[in-house]
Amino acid sequence: MIKLNKGYKYRFYPTEEQKQQIQLNFNANRYIWNQFLAIKSFNYKEFARKMGFSEMCLILTMAKKSEEWLCESDSTSLQQTLRQLDDSYKRFFKGLVKYPNFKSKRNLKESYTTKPNIKDKAVKIPKLGEIKIELSRELSVDKIGLCTISKDLDRYYISFNVEVSCKNKFIKTGEKIGIDVGIKSFATISTGEQFQIPKKLWKIESRISFLQRKLSKRIKGSSNYEKLKKAINKLNFQLANIRKDFQHKLSTDLVKRFDVIAIEDLNVKGMMKNRKLARAIGRVSFYSFFNMLKYKCIEHEKELKILNRWFPSSKTCSCCGNYKADLKLSDRVYKCECGLELDRDLNASRNILANA
Repeated sequence: MIKLNKGYKYRFYPTEEQKQQIQLNFNANRYIWNQFLAIKSFNYKEFARKMGFSEMCLILTMAKKSEEWLCESDSTSLQQTLRQLDDSYKRFFKGLVKYPNFKSKRNLKESYTTKPNIKDKAVKIPKLGEIKIELSRELSVDKIGLCTISKDLDRYYISFNVEVSCKNKFIKTGEKIGIDVGIKSFATISTGEQFQIPKKLWKIESRISFLQRKLSKRIKGSSNYEKLKKAINKLNFQLANIRKDFQHKLSTDLVKRFDVIAIEDLNVKGMMKNRKLARAIGRVSFYSFFNMLKYKCIEHEKELKILNRWFPSSKTCSCCGNYKADLKLSDRVYKCECGLELDRDLNASRNILANA
């Protein structure tokens, strides 16, 4: 039986006292991150010396004696913040990520990681006590690790890092598909089906653009500026939820219906450098959709094939294999000398399936 590490996210409703304690924990973790990032940066730049996790923990113990307010926060979360900072440094020196940044108190999203205590469906968090969770799905797992408390637009969430056994798998169908993703139609599969981004997404996008133009004319810090900013943040939050809901439903449907799924290894990071397409690519979020397909295929024991990013799937005829070098991005219909006349994206999806 396959066991997977997954994240279960729930909304919860803290009391006023718990809200104050959560904010204190946010402040303490942000303070520790910024202080130790400054110390690590100074040591490395001046003395070419790296500080490890254990050394930072010793300094933290001494810091609590001088900064007494840190003792009122969750001590487990402070150690986890140091662990995350140490991990981000290691990843930076391996060339995986950029150099760590300082955290601002103006960030809309705040979070910290701690160790939960769960007994008889009651969830207790250090310094907060028992919290009231909205269980949108049952928390029936084999093992629960750490949890993350987060705040986004005055909404509080708790995410559990859990280990689950994959029991309810989808039935094998024996079907195969290739998927070509794009901006005009989000996904085109080799059976001929096309999936469009929800229309509401474009309406919200245009509304955000309108409000951002108004925001640029307001005086920064004024009450009207803050009202508009809050309205834009709410729309962005709604936008992200609609996109995530659409991608979850689509990825689940495809994994349920097909046993072999072939996709293209797109260089999303490189595509985002194109000024004309960056906004549209960021809006549809190909990367998150591919991630959903990957973990759902593993969970339900389906096969995910990935085609090399350099294969010219759009410019190659899916019938005779002829390569059409002069095909433009504006050419939406693929016409070949062999007589094939097919939608460009459908042709690409068939090539992806055949060559993955």
